[in-house]
Amino acid sequence: MSPVPPAAEALVPQDLQLPKIDSNKLHHIFKKPGRDLDSLVTDFGSQGSAFEAIRNATQEAIKKQNISGMYEIEIEVHGHKLTVRGTVMNDGTIKIGTVFP
Repeated sequence: MSPVPPAAEALVPQDLQLPKIDSNKLHHIFKKPGRDLDSLVTDFGSQGSAFEAIRNATQEAIKKQNISGMYEIEIEVHGHKLTVRGTVMNDGTIKIGTVFP
């Protein structure tokens, strides 16, 4: 029996890497018309802090559900129910594509 190549091994949940915060991602998530995430930003004081809360809740949900590959999950952040879509990459990096209520 040949060994499993590293890329094909299942990721251990603590191997998950959170997405970095960048201005393009913040603009895409929070400034898109119809998203209505202003109250979440107000609760956290900034888009960056709100995104940090979203990514932490997303990481926890991914760990709990043992998700790999593309995902669409429901999370709750500070009383806000959100849907998050994205991908868990083979290297364990969590990509958040979109967030909406």
